[in-house]
Amino acid sequence: MPRSSEKSDTSVSALLPTARNSPEAAFAAQEVRPPARTGPVVAGVGTAVPATSYTQRELVDRFGVTDERAVGFFLNGGIERRYLTLPEGSVDKETRHLDLAERALRAATDDAGIAPAELGYLAVATSTGFMVPGLSARVMASLRMDPAASRVDVVGMGCNAGLNALGPLASWAQQHPGRPAALVCVESFSGAFIHDGSLGAAVVNSLFGDGAAAVVLRGDAGPEESAAAGPRLLDFASLLVPDAIEAMRVEWDASEGKRRFILERDVPRVVAQYAGPLVDRLTAANGLTRDDIAHWCVHSGGRKVVEAVRTGLALSDGDLRNTTGILRDFGNVSSGSFLFSLERLRAERITKKGEFAIMMTMGPGTTIETALLRF
Repeated sequence: MPRSSEKSDTSVSALLPTARNSPEAAFAAQEVRPPARTGPVVAGVGTAVPATSYTQRELVDRFGVTDERAVGFFLNGGIERRYLTLPEGSVDKETRHLDLAERALRAATDDAGIAPAELGYLAVATSTGFMVPGLSARVMASLRMDPAASRVDVVGMGCNAGLNALGPLASWAQQHPGRPAALVCVESFSGAFIHDGSLGAAVVNSLFGDGAAAVVLRGDAGPEESAAAGPRLLDFASLLVPDAIEAMRVEWDASEGKRRFILERDVPRVVAQYAGPLVDRLTAANGLTRDDIAHWCVHSGGRKVVEAVRTGLALSDGDLRNTTGILRDFGNVSSGSFLFSLERLRAERITKKGEFAIMMTMGPGTTIETALLRF
């Protein structure tokens, strides 16, 4: 998540692993589950972004950024262009989020060959679209979905929200064969930028983009159908690092009348330390090793975070090509970025039957979420 804190008393350096909170200690008490053999099929994926996009240089000029260090955040962060709804506040929050969510969901259901009305479960994840009634109810009403369908809103989990919500959605799909389920991740940061001249605000303003991504799951495809229908979700693993719970957070800024996103400078070091052990736990639980993973769909959290994942997992530029590509073309679209990456992987048409993939997101808490796919 967001802004680089200028305070040192909460530096994540002090939160890095000790004997008590090391990755080994974190996983020692966790029971290893039997390897997963079946799971729902990813039947469709879709994304949506605003109609307008801007290069980073255009945004430097538009936001009036003059501090050389702040300009560097914009121009040296691995991002070329972002989709945003500007000027800020030109479109109200409900309209902005609802439009993106609906378009992404329609794209995913079209990809799955179904209508939104066929969905039996809808999950909506967002950290920028808090409203009452929630987005799930608004999307269901607007698209005239089955009013008896189950729904849930996952709010305030940051960049981890989408993958965290996908686990319960997968369980529902498996328990209700014949009824597809969908997840929509929607974020609109363009209405949340703060221009107070601080370097922390500059980090946020240089990083995040608007966008939505959706995925449709089916629990009724047999093993022989998996390759044709899409990859199968096999298993999930997650980790909360309690000692780094303040490393990524949101605080209310009364002077701006907005929520301020805060990112401590050493967060990438936490990600690098824990990513490998978590992935090893997930693969080992399914009779695999890291070498068995052919494809990676990792959250595009920023240049330093992506580098931390690369280091922690000993991955190549090719392994993270879609992660860095999404960062370059869209910026950090938060909860839905791993689905942007999955969509791009599917568009490449290079996956082979039986190959494994891992999806990974990192977010406030500090938390890391992973999921195992088989094509």
